[in-house]
Amino acid sequence: TLSPEVELAIDGTRMTVTLNGVYEKKNPISNALPFPKTKIEKLPLQGKIIVVNAGHGGKDAGAISGKYYEKVAALAISKKLETELKNQGATVIMTRDDDTFISLQDRVDISNNQDATIFISIHLNSSEKSTPNGIETHWYKDNSKKLAENVHTNLIKNIKCIDRGLINSKFYVINHTVAPAILVEVGFISNIVERNELFEEKRQNATAKAIKNGVLEYFK
Repeated sequence: TLSPEVELAIDGTRMTVTLNGVYEKKNPISNALPFPKTKIEKLPLQGKIIVVNAGHGGKDAGAISGKYYEKVAALAISKKLETELKNQGATVIMTRDDDTFISLQDRVDISNNQDATIFISIHLNSSEKSTPNGIETHWYKDNSKKLAENVHTNLIKNIKCIDRGLINSKFYVINHTVAPAILVEVGFISNIVERNELFEEKRQNATAKAIKNGVLEYFK
């Protein structure tokens, strides 16, 4: 024997379906479970505007060692850093994303006009001798020292290399940017062993990740 009515719970409302096909809504079910709410977690660099400056470009090759050009490795590392920072929620502005010449003043203007939170410049070092190697991080203004310390510490911790330290330098781009700004010399193109590493994915990826980790620590 059929029951005279069948009760269904739809969206927390009790709905009665009678045998003659009449639908009737009653009071909401008091113990109906609410729909789960999706928790949106804020990424650690969300809201940060980070300018990544790949050194040299175009007619300015930077330091050269045989067929190896500084501008090429600087751009490759900068692009990997861009990806690392974006994955953490940052808005990343590249002063160049291809083999284009950009003046130093234009690079500074990009940062200042976009109201950058921080500015990171990527370069390869060079020497007349082939023996020097290692990483050094440059800063100039007092507001940049902490950023330099965090980034440099992570580079040395994650890359097997000589620690050439933090250096207070008056490079144009880190002198004229308003935001805290650093210039990282990620290794020596004039040292054959280090040069070969700098043009390989493994060292480039490690460099980008180490800088990203330093940035995360800086903002904690």
